[in-house]
Amino acid sequence: MIRTISMNIAEKLGKRLRCDQERVEVFAYGLQIIMGTGFKLVLILLISLILDTFHTTLICLITYIAFRNFGGGVHLSTYSKCLVTGLVIFTVLGKLAAHGMETGTLLLLLIVTSLLWIYAITKWVPAGTEKKQVKDRRVRLKQKKKTGWVLMLWVIACMASISYRLTYYVFAYLLGALAALFLITPWGYRVANALDNILDNLGKGGVRECIKRQ
Repeated sequence: MIRTISMNIAEKLGKRLRCDQERVEVFAYGLQIIMGTGFKLVLILLISLILDTFHTTLICLITYIAFRNFGGGVHLSTYSKCLVTGLVIFTVLGKLAAHGMETGTLLLLLIVTSLLWIYAITKWVPAGTEKKQVKDRRVRLKQKKKTGWVLMLWVIACMASISYRLTYYVFAYLLGALAALFLITPWGYRVANALDNILDNLGKGGVRECIKRQ
């Protein structure tokens, strides 16, 4: 549905701008990403409102997106898989963050997470995919610096929240950062690939079941 709408808008835009088909497809691809991401975010936040975890879920999302935007990481192969997985992950993280933790434990987690992110920035950032690998040394260094700035701002936000005793928010910051961190690591790639295969097999199994019933 999103693909169809994106293509229709792109074709109309292409006619107005008198662009060739290749350019139209680029427009459609960009619109598909924007609309798909927007739909997923709205759905996650709507579910968080129902579960009364809006603030913690929103903080998880903002933190996750900030780190992912510059740090990169693995992606699932289709939009539907990303949608379902994203809904499950952020529903769980938002609910988990709503329980809060003691200040001492949060400070320890903050230190550990910061050190892990420093290692990840040095070792893996920017983490690409099979279709998009960042190999240019200058670009990689630039992305590392940007991710470093995100990390610095994240630490400041966590410390400010701790000083105001907003433990729920600090826990949400931590969970969002850890989720983004995991998807940069080799273990994150392995888990995502395994999940991709499992969902593919489930999909094929479901089709076979429908055929058998008919």
